[in-house]
Amino acid sequence: MKIGVCVPCHYDHLKYLNDLLLSIENQTLKPHIVSISISGLPRHTTAPTFSTSFPLKISTTILKRNAGQNRNIAVDNIKKDIDIVTFFDADDFMHPMRLEMINNAFVNNECDAFMHNYMMCGRSVNANDIIKLLDQIQISGKIYKKFDRYGPGFLDAKDDNNISVPVQNGHLSLKKHVFDNLRVPENAVGYEDSQYSKNILDANYKIVFTSDMLAIYRCY
Repeated sequence: MKIGVCVPCHYDHLKYLNDLLLSIENQTLKPHIVSISISGLPRHTTAPTFSTSFPLKISTTILKRNAGQNRNIAVDNIKKDIDIVTFFDADDFMHPMRLEMINNAFVNNECDAFMHNYMMCGRSVNANDIIKLLDQIQISGKIYKKFDRYGPGFLDAKDDNNISVPVQNGHLSLKKHVFDNLRVPENAVGYEDSQYSKNILDANYKIVFTSDMLAIYRCY
């Protein structure tokens, strides 16, 4: 499957993009393409450039856009070339097996979307220390399918022991036809990624998830 990584990015988070792209370079399965939508670029600022081993498409604007708008633009810029959309925030860091796990989830399960667990850390933690954290994470590859309810800001995902598993809405992966039928909310009250997950469940699309921590979420 052709996986497209779609990254919403405000100008303030440009400083994290090198770390994110490093984590994509370290993937056991490379993406078909990465698309980054950057908004709020100051006037007369040169658009950033990066050297990567995978195709990279960057769009920039001086306009202020919210995360929902940037997510949709990032997908629109590459959707004709991909089968799977996977969202990822500009200031976060992927586990090396993340894209491989995404691919396996869609190949081996009848599903429309995939979600995963995550580890939290501070924004001041550097890439080398994050890689050390990721080395400690054990990957089971196990997939679960039970969602009990939707709560404020999260999906209540349950493993086989009926224990709640955190899943990161901002790291959602989905088949392209889901996005074609249901775009990310651009006027959501609160978190647009949480609302989007709720909309997908409400539309009766099948979501599977893993308790494996496939990303570092920089949140404090």
